[in-house]
Amino acid sequence: MDLFNNIKEITNVEYTHGSKEMGADIILNRNDSVLGVEEYIAIVAKAVPIKQDFTDVQRQIEECYLFDITIESGKKKVQISEVWVVCSKNITSNAQEKIYAIFKDKKVKFIGVDILIKLIDEHFSDFWNSENIQMFQYFKKLKDKKDKTQEAFKFQLVLSTLLFKIDV
Repeated sequence: MDLFNNIKEITNVEYTHGSKEMGADIILNRNDSVLGVEEYIAIVAKAVPIKQDFTDVQRQIEECYLFDITIESGKKKVQISEVWVVCSKNITSNAQEKIYAIFKDKKVKFIGVDILIKLIDEHFSDFWNSENIQMFQYFKKLKDKKDKTQEAFKFQLVLSTLLFKIDV
């Protein structure tokens, strides 16, 4: 939650996970500077890969839009304007396409590992110096794996280019 608290456009972060969450694990308040109104973003948080069987994610997104969400210790009910599916593992493109198709009239965004790492780098770089060593090690491995994959891809591209030039 510290990550979202450090994003200047987010004005409030509320943890709502539990038996009465109505699909949303976290609610973000964001000021719409153009219209001067507050928008409410529901976070559907997952720590497992989102693949072909995404029924739980679908149910949570449906609940976010179907029900008013109670925030501020039950003092306020709000309607969700956007849902972010945040996953610390992989979200397959097939699952994303299907979810987009199901919710084509709603605003749903996916925040997978790559975007999550970028957000941490930009808004919460102290996370990498965190005392929560297990979480740090997990994200460091993800970041290192991403970096290695990018380097391998660049190497393959250079090698392919060289081999093409040799063949010509």
